[in-house]
Amino acid sequence: MIGMLSHLGSAPAHCPSSTKAGRRKYSYATSDYAIEHSADASQSILNLQHSSIGESCAKVPAIYQSCTLIPLEESSVSSGEISFSSQNKSLLTRTRSNRSFMDEGPTRNAPISIAVSTTSPHTDMRITPSKWFGKDINKYTDGTPNAPNFNPCLRKFIEGHVSKSRRMREDRWQKLLKKMGSNHYRRSALSICNNALIPYPSLRLERSFLFDVETYPLHQILADMIGVKDLSLLHQHEEKDKRILLGPLLDPDSRKAFHECYENFVTSICIPDIHSRAMSENIFNISSSTRNSDPQEICYRYQAFPCLRVMKPGEFSIGPHCDMAYGHSIGNINFHIPLTPTFGTNALYTETRPGREDWHPLTTKSHGLGYIFDGARCLHFSLENTTDRTRVSLDFRIAIYRKSARKSNHTERLYHSVRLQNHSMESPTEEDDVDDVLCSESVLEDNYSTVPGYYDECLLDVGRSQFSHGSVSRKNGRRGLLAPDKRVGFPF
Repeated sequence: MIGMLSHLGSAPAHCPSSTKAGRRKYSYATSDYAIEHSADASQSILNLQHSSIGESCAKVPAIYQSCTLIPLEESSVSSGEISFSSQNKSLLTRTRSNRSFMDEGPTRNAPISIAVSTTSPHTDMRITPSKWFGKDINKYTDGTPNAPNFNPCLRKFIEGHVSKSRRMREDRWQKLLKKMGSNHYRRSALSICNNALIPYPSLRLERSFLFDVETYPLHQILADMIGVKDLSLLHQHEEKDKRILLGPLLDPDSRKAFHECYENFVTSICIPDIHSRAMSENIFNISSSTRNSDPQEICYRYQAFPCLRVMKPGEFSIGPHCDMAYGHSIGNINFHIPLTPTFGTNALYTETRPGREDWHPLTTKSHGLGYIFDGARCLHFSLENTTDRTRVSLDFRIAIYRKSARKSNHTERLYHSVRLQNHSMESPTEEDDVDDVLCSESVLEDNYSTVPGYYDECLLDVGRSQFSHGSVSRKNGRRGLLAPDKRVGFPF
């Protein structure tokens, strides 16, 4: 067989021939053994015969197609194959994106088969990203219910979504730095991914924790209120409208048991867990302005009612984002409490630390497992739920500040501002005045704190003398449960 072949066989023998223009023309010959050897070495799935390469291959960019020449008599041909004969004298031009051949010499009668793999991982190149992140991932993975492998190809495919969320996060961070009083040069040097000026970074690390579902039966109370036995099978209920199904939450009397259980869960499990870690790491003693023998009032600001997430099979939620980009305080620590088993595409995905982008699901096999993570800074998202289970989960946030320091710092800033204005000096920035470990007033304030009702507070007296090491927990100036509103989200 004579003809120009692309990177196949052993070193060919060639002989010169003359043309009318006087140029020397070389014909390349490749043995049958070389062709057979290339066929054996190829990892092909689809054999193409006769004619020209049709639409089935056009769907895959040719640069990614594995291509091999195989003698027709030694290849098995299926109905989905496309091929061409080597007797065809048409000129096939080789380009960067088209694996083809210049056939100018004499040929043998045996047709040639080209093997092209249609299971290439680059078949996603034909998918055009849309504005819906969950649907894009579903198309890319062909609807598999398993957790996707965020390989370089998939990361490139979702880069448009991720880059947008990065910009939103960085823009919000720069606005916060400006609000805190940082100068331009310092703002440009500070990244959201490091812990400079970030409240209590050690408490924000991702981790899981266990709780007793008999003492805090959040999932059971919610299931009884809705009228289902299993929250993960909520989609099988005869009522398909989630807003109607979860209507009892809109009634104060109907939701009272669930609200009280949530209140006890936060004040008895979540806040003590954070507080014990803060005490063991001596976080409350770092600021030199608080080193005295008087008890300190440490305030834990928590979400008065949790955000309820219900994602049925076939549904998807918001794409990559961080909470601070949507108006939440950067001082918030996120809690994610699944009330159903979470796995595959029905789980919440997040990165371990800001900027790491090591996407992984927060999975649970049963009730009684919760997660803490830095949702204020870490990008997180949900995929389109292609499993056969509904995911029901609670999400809420907790921030920490020193109440006495908040009042004294506010008064001190006003005093310094008036005093220094008389000397035509720039007033000191809040960044230098406030506690550098707990939340300052500017960090604590967010879009959800301007109107009362979204957050509640719990005070703990932390003793500073050697004879007072304990703490006493109490509500901050109000009793009873705060009614949720539309800021909580669905179904309010």
